[in-house]
Amino acid sequence: MNRTMDSKTLLIIGWNEGSKNIIYKLNSKYPHLLMCLIDNTLNTNPINEGIIHFIKGSSLYRETLIQANIFNADHILITSNHHKNERNADKETILSLLTIKCLNPNAHCIVEILTDEQFNNAKRAGADEIICSNILSAASNLHRFSNEKNKLNLLEILSNDENVINCIKIPNNHINKTYSQYFKEVIEEGKVPLGITQGDHLSLNHYSKLKIQSGDNLVFIERID
Repeated sequence: MNRTMDSKTLLIIGWNEGSKNIIYKLNSKYPHLLMCLIDNTLNTNPINEGIIHFIKGSSLYRETLIQANIFNADHILITSNHHKNERNADKETILSLLTIKCLNPNAHCIVEILTDEQFNNAKRAGADEIICSNILSAASNLHRFSNEKNKLNLLEILSNDENVINCIKIPNNHINKTYSQYFKEVIEEGKVPLGITQGDHLSLNHYSKLKIQSGDNLVFIERID
């Protein structure tokens, strides 16, 4: 898909300080980006400037998603329900993700997960990107790297100028490199490597001499300055 971000559609699920910042930052950078907010706790649109369409309802229900034009959404951002405890919030996020992927399997889904135990479940449910906000904040203050990419990165925006933990599939051109070799390149890109996932196994140490295999994922911190 070669359309610019200005001509794409973003569906945001959940109203909180993070999603509020995303909406304003995206509108500032991409004023023609079509955005729709779904939230079950609000009665009216929380943003009066007319920059986002609002639908009151739950993303767990097909009817709400269809009303939000789910079939034409290019990107979907599912934020955690801050009105619930972390475990229940993650379960709701994954159920929403499953419902969304059934209706629009091609949409790029970014989800916020709060607990480690649901990380792999989110991957299995079809999450394209997973964010864990405000985790390891003390450790991340030890590292300050710059990221000079100019393209839109929804994860950077969601971080609200703080550190985020991310997970990506390692490109195939790095297969058979050792992790110690690969991590040097990762650090040069402005990322702080934390560990790897191989299948359902997450390892945060004892992997530096291992060789990268097809399907391995990198877990890392990004800091937005």
